[in-house]
Amino acid sequence: MNQINMYFSTTKISIVISIISLIVSLTVAIFSIYKFRKFDKELKIQQKKLNDFQIAKNEEDIENNKKAVLVCKSIISNESGKFDLFEIKNIGKSDAFSVKFKITKGEGIIIAGCNEFEKIPPYQSVTIPFQTYMGSDNNGIIKLTWKDDFKDNESMETSITF
Repeated sequence: MNQINMYFSTTKISIVISIISLIVSLTVAIFSIYKFRKFDKELKIQQKKLNDFQIAKNEEDIENNKKAVLVCKSIISNESGKFDLFEIKNIGKSDAFSVKFKITKGEGIIIAGCNEFEKIPPYQSVTIPFQTYMGSDNNGIIKLTWKDDFKDNESMETSITF
């Protein structure tokens, strides 16, 4: 009888251990599934943010490829050390069409040449000679207007030393 009691008590202990093992295994499995879904959801959110950022970046690049960006600066070309040329340069990625400039501030400045250019390609420039009267204001403002593939009427004003 002692052996029978011993058999039932070991059987009970092994059943209890099996039930505890099953509970621990199910808990770990449920926790793992929960963590996997949580991390998967976070990864999908991050992937969506990255995709949205990449799409916005591509759209911005496409837009920038259609823009002409013009800059203007004075150049010294003679030994006197005075400015006598100014340069309009296209630093954008698109052609600038119908480029016009007008001096909106600066008295006593004479432009030698035309004030309109049909086209300035990307990374190209045009130089325009000018002369100033004695005693004239050395600072002026030039207004540039042009068309490009992005917009028909771009304009900017820049200060320049003559």
